[in-house]
Amino acid sequence: MATICSVVLFRFDLISWGLSIRILAVGALLCIAALILALLYFLTAIIFRLRSPGDRLVLAFICAVPMAIFQQVVGIEGLKAPYLVDISTDITDPPIYLQAANLRGPGHNSTEYNLANGTLQAHRYPDIVSLNTDQSMRSTFRALRNAAVSEGWTITYDDWSTGKLEAVVLTPIMGFEDDIVLRVTAAGENNLTVDMRSSSRQGFGDMGRNARRIEGFLTILQDQLGKQQGH
Repeated sequence: MATICSVVLFRFDLISWGLSIRILAVGALLCIAALILALLYFLTAIIFRLRSPGDRLVLAFICAVPMAIFQQVVGIEGLKAPYLVDISTDITDPPIYLQAANLRGPGHNSTEYNLANGTLQAHRYPDIVSLNTDQSMRSTFRALRNAAVSEGWTITYDDWSTGKLEAVVLTPIMGFEDDIVLRVTAAGENNLTVDMRSSSRQGFGDMGRNARRIEGFLTILQDQLGKQQGH
């Protein structure tokens, strides 16, 4: 119950993100303990032929729901993720936010990229790199925009002439707001580089969320570019 309440209270801005995460974690731990006890009772009932353990199975199922929510929000890999909240495909010259700074308020993380975190990111996420394409700027930006729309992001800035697109995305269940900026730069005629930056507005660690988002989006973008090239 505490786990579900933490989600509801945060979504209605009645508690802070930090408190909601702590309640979520404590609720999950309590449910794990209750689930273990319920399963032990169930095994004992079978071995010693006690009364029907059906009510304990119901309890075990109820306890599994908050744990499923916690797994969805955090995940096992999320618990092992480094304390990073700002991930970029280009760690030496990351894309700069134009709109995100206006959308953040007191208590939110800065939109300034901390170059010191680049070493940690490169070690933990070596596959987070720029995407290169030989398509035109218009074609590449069209694919980029289509991919962003397909992901359900709220686009806050969109200008193909500058090669920039910004968006806001809500995380599942908890509804955390993250900012995204995509940049397309030309190294020559039909030789473009796409960079992406994904940043959490709140928290001290994103539990791997931003890295997974970049990897997933660039895969979708590659598919979009491939479809355009095939026509």
